[in-house]
Amino acid sequence: GNRRRQLFRAGIDQLGQDEQLDYDNTAYAMLHRLRSEWPCLSFDFIRDSLGSNRTRYPVTSFMVAGTQSADPKNNKILLYKMA
Repeated sequence: GNRRRQLFRAGIDQLGQDEQLDYDNTAYAMLHRLRSEWPCLSFDFIRDSLGSNRTRYPVTSFMVAGTQSADPKNNKILLYKMA
């Protein structure tokens, strides 16, 4: 329906039984969804030589993450290129 949107403040506001959080796609100039087989407990952005103040598309960034699987032999280091 046509429900009123409002900002949710984590740690302050409470969700009702019939409520769920959603994002407003118009708030983002660029949005990426990353998925991995296992949870990533650590991640970082990798410094590159493309400039620190990118204002024109395509905007590219690189990220590295480490997974933590139930079985350590399945752990992976992931490298993402986001553009």
